[in-house]
Amino acid sequence: MYRFLPFLQFWGLWFLATSFLCFLVASAQIYSREETFDNVRLIDFSVVYSVTANGSGELEKNFKMAADQIALSSGAVLFPMALLTETSCVPNGELGNRRSLCPAFDNLNEWLKKVALKPKPNRYQPYSFFSFGDQSYVNQAIDEKTMLIGLAGDYSSINPYANPRKAFYRSIMDRYLGTEYGRNSMYKKTRWAMLFIVLSSFIATLTFLFLKRLADQRHALKVRGLEAELAKKDGEWTRLQNENGEINLRLREKKDEILAMQSRIQREKESNKSVSEDLLNQAIKLEGEKNGLSDEKEALQIRIIELEEEIESISNQQVQQADGGSRDNLVMELVKARLDYQELVQLWRRKTNWSHRLKIESKVSTESKRVPFTISTAFIAFENFIDQSFERDASKDNEPEPTLLEKINSISRGNPELRDLMHNIRKARNNWFHDGSAPEFGLVKELLRLIEKEEPRI
Repeated sequence: MYRFLPFLQFWGLWFLATSFLCFLVASAQIYSREETFDNVRLIDFSVVYSVTANGSGELEKNFKMAADQIALSSGAVLFPMALLTETSCVPNGELGNRRSLCPAFDNLNEWLKKVALKPKPNRYQPYSFFSFGDQSYVNQAIDEKTMLIGLAGDYSSINPYANPRKAFYRSIMDRYLGTEYGRNSMYKKTRWAMLFIVLSSFIATLTFLFLKRLADQRHALKVRGLEAELAKKDGEWTRLQNENGEINLRLREKKDEILAMQSRIQREKESNKSVSEDLLNQAIKLEGEKNGLSDEKEALQIRIIELEEEIESISNQQVQQADGGSRDNLVMELVKARLDYQELVQLWRRKTNWSHRLKIESKVSTESKRVPFTISTAFIAFENFIDQSFERDASKDNEPEPTLLEKINSISRGNPELRDLMHNIRKARNNWFHDGSAPEFGLVKELLRLIEKEEPRI
């Protein structure tokens, strides 16, 4: 169920947004329709007035003939009008229709009594407007005893009494949305516009999702390409690190050979007071090989630094490409990165045991067997264990500070296996701190087992 929640949320929001847009467009269409009708009413009023005043027959007959021509075929009245005389009120449409103006104005005298204020003139047309009972009307005298009036409506810009915003809100809330007939009427009048909006919105949304998917795929391909390049660079970095370790080993061997050669030369000097040319040539050759290895090591370390800069640059590109992709993918990456970070910081927690520490660093390291943080901390714990074990013997308080080798020999008397293990760890410790040469992974595990048993506090 949770897998489909984002899908349901997206299309739910789309439905709400599209429905709201349909309502706005339908309302605007209804408003425009009402405004058009009100303006057309003034044209109809002008036509009916001309026919009534200038026709050849009686005024009432002329009025009925002209007014009924603009009524619906069913006889329904769209534009209520009336011809007022001193004694009567003649409505348009059938007698007794519900939209008739005559119930409000029985005759011309009654109209004059109700319209006590001076009607507001209109500067655009010769007709006058007046307001009565929350309705606005248009009127024009035919002669002194006859008046033509009509319901002016509330939307026409010509009508000085019009209040289109208030009238539209009232008609939308009360007429169109407040009744089933109004809702059906609004739907019938705007259904094609709403259908066009829904289809356009649906097609536009599908197009957006398709383009977004293409963009996400493009970014994903670039990210995967950068990941493959990073993996290739990491593999090269690991290979260079291994070469660096091999060079360090060969360099130590050469140094040991040079020390041995120097000892031989010294002994030969002491015995013969002269050194054979062959021995000197060997010493010169060893020194040259050592210098060559040193140069090779320096060039290799420069390449390692350059490679690390390349890896950092590719990583930055990968982040930039990922930032242009899907937000959902970024959230997932953020969660994953946060979990990795929470696991990584456990390396600094005192409660983290050594086996867990090794597992964490092996997981996040580019090379599973290269765990420099754990190695450095473990060597510190190893030295602390040696120092504390040696200091327990109070008889050595006045003696000069011995070396780490001497301390190990002292505390491991009677246990040759432990002594050999600790000496191997000591040599690995020296190579690590002095030359940056990582110890064998098997020795690292032996070291962690030893300090986890003897010195678990770090």
